[in-house]
Amino acid sequence: MGVKLRCSCEKTMEAEETPAQTPPVPYGETLASVFTRAYPLLEHYEHDKDVLVDTIAALQRAQHAIDRLGFFSQNESLDDVSTGSIRFLLVPHIEAQLLYSMPHPENRLGDLHRIKRLETEFISQCEDYNLLSEDPILRIHQNSTSLTPMQALQMRKDRFKKERAFKAHLQKLMKEAEKTESSDLDYADEEQAREIFLLMVRLGLYKATADLKHINEEITILEAAEKAREEGRDLLQEAHEMAQRQLALPRAEPIHLTRENLMQHVFKTQPRWTVSIEEDMRQEAREAMERQRNQQLLDGERARLRALEPDADSEEAVEKARQEQLYWDEWHESHRRGEGNRMGS
Repeated sequence: MGVKLRCSCEKTMEAEETPAQTPPVPYGETLASVFTRAYPLLEHYEHDKDVLVDTIAALQRAQHAIDRLGFFSQNESLDDVSTGSIRFLLVPHIEAQLLYSMPHPENRLGDLHRIKRLETEFISQCEDYNLLSEDPILRIHQNSTSLTPMQALQMRKDRFKKERAFKAHLQKLMKEAEKTESSDLDYADEEQAREIFLLMVRLGLYKATADLKHINEEITILEAAEKAREEGRDLLQEAHEMAQRQLALPRAEPIHLTRENLMQHVFKTQPRWTVSIEEDMRQEAREAMERQRNQQLLDGERARLRALEPDADSEEAVEKARQEQLYWDEWHESHRRGEGNRMGS
C-alpha cells in the first residue's frame, strides 16, 4: 500500500509573502498541485497562450515559495533531499520550456535571456547534487567543443538512445503507479516515486543541455538583427540583394553528351601539369635520397648475409678467383690481340 509522502510540498503557498508583481495565489494552491498541472505541458504542446501565461505565473509563485522554504542547499547531498521535494528541482526548467514555446511573444530576445538564465540555474542546481557528473554522456557534453565531428555525432546518437530509454522506463513506472490505489504520486510507494522523480529530473537535464546551444544561437541572431535596426540597416533587404548578386553570376553551360562530343574527348590532348624548376629540383633530390637510402639498406643486408657465411668457404672462393685471374693474365700475355679472328692467321 502506498504511503503519503508528507513533506513541505504539502504546504500551501498562500502563507508566503509574494512579490507585488506576482499574481495573487489561488486559495489552496500547493507546490504539488502546480507541478501536477505544469509538467504534462512539456509533452503536449499547448497552443492556448492564456493557459501558458497562467501556468508560468503559478511556477513563478512556486519557485518563490521553494526559495523561501529552503528546499535545496549546496551543503547537502541528494540523499538528504526528501522524495517529494526532488521533483521541484524541475520548476525553473518547466518555466523555461513553457516560455520557450510561447506563441507570438512580444519580446522574444528578452524571453530568450530569461530562458537561458532559468535553464542555467536548473543545470547548476542539479550539478550541486552531482546529477551531471554521474552521467557519462552529460560529462562529455560539457566538453563537446573539443570533440571531433565523428565524436560529436556518436555523442548525439548515444544521447538520443539514452533519452529514449529514460522515457520508456518512466512510462513503465508511471503505468505501474496507476495500478495502485491512487494515481497521485504523493500516495505511491516512496521508492517508486523517488525513481520516477529522478527520471524526470534527468530527462530535464538532457533537454536543457541540448536546448542551451540553440538558445544561444537564436540570441546571437536576434542581437545582430537589433543592432542592424539601430544602425538603420534592413537585413531582409541585404539578404535579398545578396540573393540577386548570386543569381547574376554567370552560369555554366549545360553539358550535352552526344556521340560526337564523346569522340572528340577521346582523342583530345589532355593538359600537362607543370611545376617550377625549384619544385622539380626538390623532387629529384627527394628521389635521390630515397634511392641512396634503399641502396644503403641493400648493402647492409648483403654484408649481413656475407658475415653469416663460414670462413673456410670464403678463403676457398678467394683462392679460386685468384687462380682464375692468373690464368687469364698468362693467356693474354701469350696471345696477341685479335689472334684467331681470321682464317689462316
